[in-house]
Amino acid sequence: MGFEPEETLYRLTFEDPRLAGLEVMVREPDLDQLLTMMGLAESVDPQAKGMPPRQVLALFETFAGLLDSWNVTRKGVPVPATYEGVKTQNPKLIMAIVKALGEVFTAPDPTSAPPSADGGIEAQIPMTPLPG
Repeated sequence: MGFEPEETLYRLTFEDPRLAGLEVMVREPDLDQLLTMMGLAESVDPQAKGMPPRQVLALFETFAGLLDSWNVTRKGVPVPATYEGVKTQNPKLIMAIVKALGEVFTAPDPTSAPPSADGGIEAQIPMTPLPG
């Protein structure tokens, strides 16, 4: 019998008041999706005017693969939470959602211990006295 990890869903939140009411649920990325998104983020040249179109499409496609649901509509009709639906939206909206997604997966785990003052790794190792 194999072990199947639970699928984790995250509700994204937005500080921008223009996005008030936007509800987005995303799945936790698998390693390939995470590495793709990280690689695309690292490839952005600050001197250039954004990412090349091919990379933007790859980023949006990766995001769409994580999108579980959202409450986005267009002219009153729900927009599907698919790559086809994502492609119908304003790039600024999708980038705001992708940014929120990145913040979720790059934030430190709130249940982990704080880093040590000297930058070293701290761990509690159970110790048992050696026999006599």
